[in-house]
Amino acid sequence: MSPIPDFEALRQEIVSYHKGLIDAHLEKNVDFLADGLSEGFLSVSADEIRRPTVEEVREKLEKYLRNSTLTEYRSVCEPIVNLSQDGSMAWSVAQVKVAGTRRAEDGSLRTLDFVCAWVTVFERRDDRWVRLAEVSTFA
Repeated sequence: MSPIPDFEALRQEIVSYHKGLIDAHLEKNVDFLADGLSEGFLSVSADEIRRPTVEEVREKLEKYLRNSTLTEYRSVCEPIVNLSQDGSMAWSVAQVKVAGTRRAEDGSLRTLDFVCAWVTVFERRDDRWVRLAEVSTFA
């Protein structure tokens, strides 16, 4: 018989991970942002379904953060986290407020001021959470 998972501890790991994502955006820590993506990671946003490689995600994040100055990146609300009955899978819903500037391809500065939400699907592997998929409102 399998031991009963400590659901509150597992939930807190996901909440802590979300807080780490907030800090990583402000600190431009691409390694933290790209860590924990599964091979075959599924990304859904705007009107696209993609399976970017970890390296493709890393490159996109590096470009975004290199060209952005974030003055605000914060949670709008506490992430909503739910776990499977055996604690091996989880999903979270998060919402953040973002503000700052971003340098466009033509060199001009564009204002960033938006709220974005997403759902992340996690799987527990070797005592850590791995991100399997994200669906976001980010276009």
